Amino acid sequence: MLTAELIHKALKKDAKAEKEIFQLCYKAIFSCCARYVKKDDEAEDATLTAFLKFYLSLPNFIYNGEKATIAFIKKIAINECLMILRQRSSFLIVDLNDENGQEIQNEALNNITSVEIHTALTNLPLGYRIVFNLFEIEGYSHAEISELLGITVGTSKSQLSKAKKMLQKKLISKEMFYARK
Repeated sequence: MLTAELIHKALKKDAKAEKEIFQLCYKAIFSCCARYVKKDDEAEDATLTAFLKFYLSLPNFIYNGEKATIAFIKKIAINECLMILRQRSSFLIVDLNDENGQEIQNEALNNITSVEIHTALTNLPLGYRIVFNLFEIEGYSHAEISELLGITVGTSKSQLSKAKKMLQKKLISKEMFYARK
């Protein structure tokens, strides 16, 4: 369990405490990074850098519980992922013509696995994926996304809307494929 005492020990450069924090939080942080960058080595780099920056920030860190601590490390990790993506290319604005969206039926989703959802999300265009992750998974507001990514609030909302439509289309077509078998 991630406790104030463990954080205090890590603040004093206790290697055992640092290792324990890493082991307690690694899976959640790596999973978060993997949603942003497709390559495992990039997700690993972002994860390790996030932990390093977390340890360096401990003198100013105030422990507010395990969930808040993990959320803080995730925020650092997300910023690391965004830096990796910015270095790789310009990633944000995806302009696909709006397509006639299909209404999704609740029953259509019953046979779709979490792996298929993850794959569909991973295969979204980068701008859509980042805005979707930040808004739907991490809980950022459109204003926060706008500031973080240097886009307008309207662009953030548009990217999210298009991401949802594309995910629905991918998941419906996958379900229809399975229904035909």
